[in-house]
Amino acid sequence: MQLPFLVNSQVKNKGIPYIINYSRDDYKAATQNWSAVQDQRGVMYFGNTRGVLEFDGQNWSLIPVKNNSLARSLSVDQSGRIYVGARKEFGFLEPDSIGHLKYVSLIDRIEKEEDKNFKDIGRILVSDNKIFFVSQGVIFKYADNKIEVIKNKAIRQAYEINNRVFIKEHKKGITELINGEFKVIPGGSFLKNSSIRAVLPYNNNYLFVTLEDGLFLFNDKKFEKLDVPIDGFLKGKKIITSIQLKNGEYVFGMFSNGLLITDKQFNPIQHLNTKKGLQNNQVFSVFQDNRSNIWLGLANGISEVLTSLPVSLFNENYGLSVKVNSSIIYNDQLYIGTSSGAFSKKWKDFENNFDKNNQFQMIGDPVQVFNIDTGNNKILIAHTLGIRTATLKKHRNLKLEKTTYFRFLSVNGNSNLSIVGTKKGLSLLEFKIEKRVLPRFKNFKEYKEWIKDNKKNEGEWVFKHKIKGFNESCRHIQIDENNDIWYPGKTKGIARLSLNDDMDSVSVKWYAEEKGIPNLSGNQVLKIGNKILAGTENGLYIYIPELDKFKKEEIFNGILGSDVKIDLFIEDQLGNIWFKQKRKLNNSDTEVYELGELIRQDDGSYYLNKTPFYKLRNKVHSVSPVNDNEIIIGAEKGFVHYDTRIQKDHYRPYYALLREVRFVTNDSIIFDGTNMDSLGIASLFQKENQIKQVPFILNDIRFSFAAPYFDEPEKIRFKFLLEGNDNSWSDWKEENYKEY
Repeated sequence: MQLPFLVNSQVKNKGIPYIINYSRDDYKAATQNWSAVQDQRGVMYFGNTRGVLEFDGQNWSLIPVKNNSLARSLSVDQSGRIYVGARKEFGFLEPDSIGHLKYVSLIDRIEKEEDKNFKDIGRILVSDNKIFFVSQGVIFKYADNKIEVIKNKAIRQAYEINNRVFIKEHKKGITELINGEFKVIPGGSFLKNSSIRAVLPYNNNYLFVTLEDGLFLFNDKKFEKLDVPIDGFLKGKKIITSIQLKNGEYVFGMFSNGLLITDKQFNPIQHLNTKKGLQNNQVFSVFQDNRSNIWLGLANGISEVLTSLPVSLFNENYGLSVKVNSSIIYNDQLYIGTSSGAFSKKWKDFENNFDKNNQFQMIGDPVQVFNIDTGNNKILIAHTLGIRTATLKKHRNLKLEKTTYFRFLSVNGNSNLSIVGTKKGLSLLEFKIEKRVLPRFKNFKEYKEWIKDNKKNEGEWVFKHKIKGFNESCRHIQIDENNDIWYPGKTKGIARLSLNDDMDSVSVKWYAEEKGIPNLSGNQVLKIGNKILAGTENGLYIYIPELDKFKKEEIFNGILGSDVKIDLFIEDQLGNIWFKQKRKLNNSDTEVYELGELIRQDDGSYYLNKTPFYKLRNKVHSVSPVNDNEIIIGAEKGFVHYDTRIQKDHYRPYYALLREVRFVTNDSIIFDGTNMDSLGIASLFQKENQIKQVPFILNDIRFSFAAPYFDEPEKIRFKFLLEGNDNSWSDWKEENYKEY
């Protein structure tokens, strides 16, 4: 069966998503993790071989099951109660009188002793206010505080969807559980020899995911095998679990092949395994949290895949473990300049990168590359030993003075000239189409080969001459509309280098305090449109040609502040501005370099956007807009790909939770982290009758808190105020506790 066309993906299909791996050394329990859920506060829970793991973003804790067995399955009902399925045991989690979360068994509600002898509860289904604990050969239905035992030796798997419970019966196929009876469904025997791993929605029908036989569609009349793009990949592989994401895409966890994410048509988007950042290839469970990230319960550890982020990585998994100084896409070919050479690869190869060869091809020798640019259908590469030009088929080194070459500047009004900044000043390149002399050939074969190689005379870039009059190292330079070159001096301010008519020498004019530059050192020269700006320790200054001096810039300083230094300022195709700024963190002496975007609005104003790039603090070396939606960010080890089409609500609130109140004097706990409502279910709010009275003699108290924000838990900071004691909120602090 062929699939209809559906909408595009919202999980990034380029690069590798950020992955946070938690090992048993982090959570202090067994290696194997079988299931995952999240409560209404945002706290995560994992079914572990040693019990239920609780993670609030700061601390892990273990909640043991009654018989100390593994917690095979977890589920949450509509009220927020968390149910647990274990080996010969099932129940739920509930806080006690001091807020300590405990496991409560339901086994005692089974009337007959013989019914208590069952295997693992492999799945828990929530359907129409009823809870179904599923084991091989038996289902326990929990409703109105009573347990109903539904026996059927043929039961192997069970799945709930749209308040329908489908059963896989051994040697019989698929049936439906209706009012305690197993009803045959049309075509149910079609899958009698298949092991079902998930039942998911698909276009108002039902998608049955099997262990080894592929994907099947059920439309309430018949089952039909789906012909999908991932069939070839799935052949010979075992699917353990599968879910549908909130945006309609599908995720498959496999026995030994990691994680596969597809779009709604089952085109591959991401295939993640140990080669791409996972700590283990055996995926037991998949769960999407309230911020649309994916948690994996593995045979060894827990992994969080940050698929909600608009940024992804091109790192050592692509053969890039070095700093990226420059990048450009030309004729659908990506070229990057790194600290160990220039590399290229076809850009479209990264779309839906499904077990392809990820490695880049090196262009020339392994040297540090500072800048890559284009000119007259050629790639220009500036590096520590000279300049190299390249096309898809070949590359060559220019004959020129041996020194380090930093940056190409296009000459306004003449596309056949390029100024290049070097360690010893400036040089001029010229593009020439040379006359070719027909050589003598030994035979007709040599003639045909020469004609093939030389049928199109594309011309070459050549060294024209060194530009005299300035010999300082010109790495960070800009050119204005008059072809004047601007240079940030080390101790004299900023220089304007004016070319003569022959472009073989420059006159130098320095701009210091009397010309508006507040600092003689530590400056950067920037360019937006045709405007030259100076990034100083006192903010941005703009050059005013009519006054021949720099003046404090108002618009951008008003947004970014005049106490930050801008090192990078680049305008993309839509008029948005990308910047890197240096500022002091939280009013401290710690300096950080941050990447940000000024998004141009319809009225000409700008919206400041820095939140998506906090992971890149102190790691950005270059920014290259690819098109209207994609940006390549050169980083310390590889590069980061940013896609503006991936929308994430970075400002969605998350809760600050009081997780423990302890008497310091006798080291006893008065509150252990979980409030509960009238039904005994974990709650955000404290009921009035749960408020504790503390005797004065025990007034040495330690408060501990957490925030279940898992994108960057290590960067969470807290502030606190004790009513009746503190007059104002504290400063932001890394510590998640306070003693009074």
